[in-house]
Amino acid sequence: MPDSKFALALSGFLLLAFVKAGPAAADPYTTCLGEVANADLEAKTAYQRALRDLIVDRKPEFAELADINRDLQLLLAQMRFARLDYLLTNAPERVDGKNGLSRFRNFDWTQEDLDRMTANSTEYREQSVRLERLKGRNQGHPDWPDMRSFVRSEMSEGGIVAQITADFIEAGAALEARLSGCPEN
Repeated sequence: MPDSKFALALSGFLLLAFVKAGPAAADPYTTCLGEVANADLEAKTAYQRALRDLIVDRKPEFAELADINRDLQLLLAQMRFARLDYLLTNAPERVDGKNGLSRFRNFDWTQEDLDRMTANSTEYREQSVRLERLKGRNQGHPDWPDMRSFVRSEMSEGGIVAQITADFIEAGAALEARLSGCPEN
């Protein structure tokens, strides 16, 4: 699938670009926040891939839609990572790494930030266009209602879904601990 390959390539590029370049104000605290952001993106990526694989394992007829949905979720995570990277580079004081993972993930993002990022990043503009295309393909797919019903009814309890979710929660707890260990300025 072209979207899947693109998502994988883009994810790798973003991770390498962030690790190599890092934020402009690469003090230890900001660097640590960037590392937590990288690990968070990796955890979200692993979670989405595992869910996709489980859906396809149980209902192979949903493979195309499961790929589209995974790619959509990965792109959303990558775009959030890009926004966080932007703030760590341009306004690290606006990233809250002191009040838990939820606050760290839900940073203050303004229309002005979006306008600047969109104006200055061809990649982000392309991601935005791709996002709209994937949303349309996902929600407009003829199997969307059936797959959504399948996931809600047959995958919502126990078994491997519970394990995948537990793994993601465990990764979040490790990120929480890592975040609280970031050296404050």
